[in-house]
Amino acid sequence: MNKYAVTVINLLVCVSVVYSNVNYPKLSGYSNKNWNNQRVSHNNANAHPNANNQDKYNVNNYNDNANKDSNKNGDSARGFKKSPSDLVDLGLVTSKNIEDLEKKLGTTQRTFVEWIQNIQNIVRSTTTIASIPKECPKCTCGTSSIPNRIVGGHDAEMYQFPWMAYLTYGGKFYCAACIISDRFLLTAAHCVDRFDTFKILVHVGDFERGNKTCKSKAYRVESVIKHSGYSLLNYNNDIALIKIIGKVQFEGPIKPVCLPERGSTFAGQNASVTGWGAIEESGVLATKLQEVVVPIMSNNECRGTKYPPKRITDNMLCAGFLDGGKDSCQGDSGGPLHVLKDQTYQVVGIVSWGEGCAVPGYPGVYSRVNRYITWIERNTRGSCFC
Repeated sequence: MNKYAVTVINLLVCVSVVYSNVNYPKLSGYSNKNWNNQRVSHNNANAHPNANNQDKYNVNNYNDNANKDSNKNGDSARGFKKSPSDLVDLGLVTSKNIEDLEKKLGTTQRTFVEWIQNIQNIVRSTTTIASIPKECPKCTCGTSSIPNRIVGGHDAEMYQFPWMAYLTYGGKFYCAACIISDRFLLTAAHCVDRFDTFKILVHVGDFERGNKTCKSKAYRVESVIKHSGYSLLNYNNDIALIKIIGKVQFEGPIKPVCLPERGSTFAGQNASVTGWGAIEESGVLATKLQEVVVPIMSNNECRGTKYPPKRITDNMLCAGFLDGGKDSCQGDSGGPLHVLKDQTYQVVGIVSWGEGCAVPGYPGVYSRVNRYITWIERNTRGSCFC
């Protein structure tokens, strides 16, 4: 970015202070908020942050309604307002927002709008601005890179599920995740809630934990985005995004999984759940990636099991056998539940919670991913999907 562009942006900050009394219409913003789950690996004593110290971990908290009106189309500049202590960044203001501002602001305040428009014209002509859209390489999602928490399962094949990743905290394995773009992975919110992000490592390209290959790579975490509606009480909205430092390259066997179809319940379909969790309740963790196939229930069917009916929300999905025998288990938390359609895997669920492992009458409970497509898209802007 050249000095002239920096000066222009600084001018925008200054002029926003002058017009801090303007009532901006629906400018979006974001703020910062300064575990105990039955399917997390508890073998790692360090991976259990102090639940009473809720504000110690600086984890970004994004609201579902944020950014609905900003950055829809056109070029953008940033809007600011003056707070008692400092300037507060209100997010990107688009050309459409400016048109709305012109209608709502009085004549004496339209000078601010003209400033924004002039700055947009300058920024648009400055090729060194980092926000210029990038081109994403061609790639495919959800396809196995081989030719053709798991109880009652079997070893998966090398790169059969090339989007699989596992998390370590302070060097100890504790949760799973799946790659959805070159910068982001999906996991469970309870896998990142109140954790120091700098202690988390994301491991990709590992079929067997601890047995590194030429494709193995560990990424540090830039930030985590936990769903703002996540509840520790009932694990509702138990979903989160992990943004890594660097990018996953999809040129080799590593690929992302596809996001699911909107609106489908997937009831009656068989699904694969994969992970490195315990192969029996309270058993040792698997070192090789495990796969088990379980049927997906409708939510009405799940509410008819031994779970209290109100415990199963519309944001959850149940999968498993009523007589038990196959299920996800401790250490599988955050991993994907997939369905296969037209030889392409879609992630339909994220391992969340359950009563024991493969206990009759208690199927595994997952976060229903297609309830969060808009939230995922909003929070992963700028990354490359296949």
